[in-house]
Amino acid sequence: MKFQDFKKSFIYITRDFPSYEMKRYKISLGKALFYLSGYTLIVFLFAVALFSFTPLKKALFWIENGKIKEQAVQIKRLEREVALVQKELDKFIKLERRLNYAIILAGTDSLDSNAVIYDSLRAEPNKNNLNGGNLLFIFEAFVNKFFSDSTANKNDLYFISPVENGVILRKFEKESGHYGIDFAVKPNTPIVASAPGYVIFAGFTDVDGNVIIIQHNENFRTVLKHCNILLKKTGDTVYQGEVIAYSGNSGINTTGPHLHFEIWHGNEVLNPEKFIVR
Repeated sequence: MKFQDFKKSFIYITRDFPSYEMKRYKISLGKALFYLSGYTLIVFLFAVALFSFTPLKKALFWIENGKIKEQAVQIKRLEREVALVQKELDKFIKLERRLNYAIILAGTDSLDSNAVIYDSLRAEPNKNNLNGGNLLFIFEAFVNKFFSDSTANKNDLYFISPVENGVILRKFEKESGHYGIDFAVKPNTPIVASAPGYVIFAGFTDVDGNVIIIQHNENFRTVLKHCNILLKKTGDTVYQGEVIAYSGNSGINTTGPHLHFEIWHGNEVLNPEKFIVR
C-alpha cells in the first residue's frame, strides 16, 4: 500500500447493540489522528495542572523527596567524616614538620635557642602540663650558679638514670630495631632529665604516645617515649635531675606501663647502659 492510499483510508466505527439500530460511523485516518493528539494533549495539560496546583503534587514527589532526604543525610555524614580526616591530616602534617625541625636541630652542636629555625619548634603550652621539678635540681642549680669553679670545663657531660630504681625490662637491641632500653616502672613515676639541655620536641605521636626529645651539649640527645604527662614543652630549658614528665603507657607500640629511653650522638644511636653513671 502506498502512502497516498494510506492517507485516503477511513476508519469505520460500528455500533452493535441489540436494542438499537445498527449504525456505522465513518472517519478519515487524518481526523482520527488529529482528535487523538488533541485528546492526549488536553489530558496531559490537565494532569500537569492537577499535580502543580493541588495537594496531589506532594504525592507525586513523595518517593523522590524521600530519596533526596536520604542523600542529604549521607552527604552531611560524609562532610563530617571529611572534616575529621582533614583535621587529623593537619595535625599529622604539623607534627611531622616539628619532628623534621627537631631532627635538623639534633644534627647541630649549637644550643643557641635564639636561632631562626628554633622558633619553628615553639608551641603553645599544654593546659594539662604541670610546672615543677624537685629539690635536687634546684639545689644543683643553686650550687652551680654560686659555688662552681669558673675554670671547670663547662662541656663535661654525663647521664643519670631518667627514673629512680628503674628495672630494665628490655635491653638495647639495635639489630632488631630496639634503639633504647625499657624501664619497668609504675604509672605516673617521675621522669627526670638525664643531662642538661633544651627540649626540641614535646608532643603526642600515635605510635610512641607522649614523647619528649632533649638536645644536650656535644651533639647528644635523649628520647623518652610512652609518657603519661609531659611537664615540659618545646623550647624549654631543662636541668639535670629536673622532673620533666610522668611515666605511662601511651601510644600503640607498647604492651604495658614502662619508659623507653634512648641516647643518640648525631645520627648514631648508643646503648644507654654504657652511658648512665647512676
